[in-house]
Amino acid sequence: MRADKDCATPRRRSAGNALWSLPQRPRRGALAPLLLAILLGCCLASHTASGATPARPGTFGDDNYPPRGALNRLPATPRSHAPGREPKAAPVIRSAAWSWRSNRGMVQGRFQWQERNGRIDYASVCRNERPGSLRYRDCRRGARAAFARLCRERRDPAACHAQNNYSPLR
Repeated sequence: MRADKDCATPRRRSAGNALWSLPQRPRRGALAPLLLAILLGCCLASHTASGATPARPGTFGDDNYPPRGALNRLPATPRSHAPGREPKAAPVIRSAAWSWRSNRGMVQGRFQWQERNGRIDYASVCRNERPGSLRYRDCRRGARAAFARLCRERRDPAACHAQNNYSPLR
C-alpha cells in the first residue's frame, strides 16, 4: 500500500482502505458536456455584466427608489425668547426633633435638612450625623416619622411632600 504525496483524489481498493492516487483522465465522451457548460457559463456571465439583468424584488438602489416629497410643509415658527426661570432661592437649613424605637431601645435627637424652592433635598437629611453609622440610620428613619408629624401640624408644607416620597434607605 503506497500513497503518493501529490495526490488529489482518494481511491478505494477495499472496504476501509483508502489509497491516494493521481486524478484520472476524463473519458472520451465526457469532455463535450463539460465544454458546453463552460461556454454557457461564460455567455451568461457576459450577458449579466452588461446590465441587462432585471432587479431582484426587495432590493433598492438609485434606479428603482422614488424619493417622496417633504411630509411637513408647514413653515417653522420663529423662536421667541422666553423669560428665564425664576432665580433659584437660597437654600434654607431647618432642623427638628426625631425619635425612633430600635432594637437597642428608644433613640432620639435633632436632625437637619436643606430646603430649596419649597422642596426638601433628601440627601441632606441627617447630614449632622456620621454617614453609615447606626445613629445615622436611626436618624433617617426617625426623620420620616418627623416629616409626617410636621405635615399633620402644618408647620412645614415641604414636609408633606417628603412624607410620601422620602425613603430613609437611600
